[in-house]
Amino acid sequence: MAIAPAFAENGASASAVERMSTPGHEADELARRVGKWSVVNTIWPTPGAQPIVMTGLVAERTMIGPFMQEVMRPAPGSKMPDFQRIAY
Repeated sequence: MAIAPAFAENGASASAVERMSTPGHEADELARRVGKWSVVNTIWPTPGAQPIVMTGLVAERTMIGPFMQEVMRPAPGSKMPDFQRIAY
């Protein structure tokens, strides 16, 4: 199977950084999850432990190039202490 090289706008071969920064199928799938979401977060602190369930959370998801950024915080009016988590 032959693979054609990627070309930059000037016709030269694109650099590895340019090729890796080009959104592909994975970025398309992530982009479907962009927006503001109500979140229930469940964690298990150790194997076999009872889960800790946190409700009243909001995740705001945006695309930055081919990456998704998620900023999670308490929903307005929730009784959860203020925090912010950013994940890529």
